[in-house]
Amino acid sequence: MDKKVYTMLNDQITKEYYSAYLYLQIAAYFDEHGLDGYAAWYEKQAQEEEEHAMKFYRYLHENGQTVKLGQIDAPDVTFNDFLEPVKAALGHEQYITGCINDIMTAAREAHDYRTAEFLQ
Repeated sequence: MDKKVYTMLNDQITKEYYSAYLYLQIAAYFDEHGLDGYAAWYEKQAQEEEEHAMKFYRYLHENGQTVKLGQIDAPDVTFNDFLEPVKAALGHEQYITGCINDIMTAAREAHDYRTAEFLQ
C-alpha cells in the first residue's frame, strides 16, 4: 500500500473516533436541556462514527497494514443555543467528507484501486 494512502487511512480512524466524541458531546448538550429525541439521534450518530472507524481499522488489517492509533482529543465546544450544535455537526461532516475525498484522490494518484473501491 502506498505510504501516503496508508497514513491517511490510519489517521482517519482517529478522525472518526473524534467525530463520535463530538456527536456524543452534542447528545449530552441536548440531554441536559431535555431534548431527548435530539440526544438519541446524536447518540446514534456517535455509534455510526465508531462503526466507520472500525471499517478503516479492519481494512488496514485485511491489507496487512499495522494500525497505529492516535490520540483522541475531547471536543472543545460550548453551545449557547440549540442551533449551534447542529451547525457544528454540519461543519464537521463537511470536514470529514473533505478528508475522505483527499484519501480518494491520493488512492487514485497511487493507482490504489482497491482503496478507492473501499472508500466508495
